[in-house]
Amino acid sequence: MKHEFAALDAYEEVALSLASAAMERIGERVVATDERSTKKDPSDWVTVVDVEVERIVREQLAERFGDHVVIGEEFGASGETAADSLVWYVDPIDGTTNALRGLPFAAISLALGREHLDDFIACYHPENRHERRETERFHVFAYDDLVQRDKANL
Repeated sequence: MKHEFAALDAYEEVALSLASAAMERIGERVVATDERSTKKDPSDWVTVVDVEVERIVREQLAERFGDHVVIGEEFGASGETAADSLVWYVDPIDGTTNALRGLPFAAISLALGREHLDDFIACYHPENRHERRETERFHVFAYDDLVQRDKANL
């Protein structure tokens, strides 16, 4: 499936608009103690803002690109994906713990992708995002391996 440059420009325009609106929402909203909870892991926070932002992103993407699939951290997949599906991936507040602590290190993660994601999806474990299954392309690195790799790339 090939996409015209105009379509790519439209995707970028929507992504930037959504990211901007999400960051305003994230920055303006102080989350009260009763508006947050944890998922299965006690350090895996979810707040009303996470839910609100993901809902807004999903609504806007559905309105503009009804045939695209959205996979979000809070609500999962909006539909079935085929090899040529255009899929939006959203983490409404990437850095929720930082946001809860008042640290300015949080953002929305929003990406559009297609194809070649089978390995990533195979390693992703939605019930526990800290648990991964290794694949040929996605595997666990020891800290020393990462340092060695990064030094080699300097």
